[in-house]
Amino acid sequence: MLVLNFKGTLLVSILDVNDVAPSFSFPWTKQHPYYVEQMQEELPIGSVLGTFTASDPDSDIHHYAIEPEDEYFVVNETTGTLVFYLF
Repeated sequence: MLVLNFKGTLLVSILDVNDVAPSFSFPWTKQHPYYVEQMQEELPIGSVLGTFTASDPDSDIHHYAIEPEDEYFVVNETTGTLVFYLF
């Protein structure tokens, strides 16, 4: 079993060209525009860390992405589910 120990920051940016900006669900707010998640050590590869969904009153959310791609995390482009992964 491969075991990794690390600490990092995943920055989520919302790109939007519409009149009303999209937003993520609570606890994300305009004043607090990030999530803080804690992970257990020795988390198995493929573990779901959470699902982060956004809404946009004047446009549909077409997909989620991590840009640039990350070597430890992958996001489901349809659901916004974040998974611990190792490429």
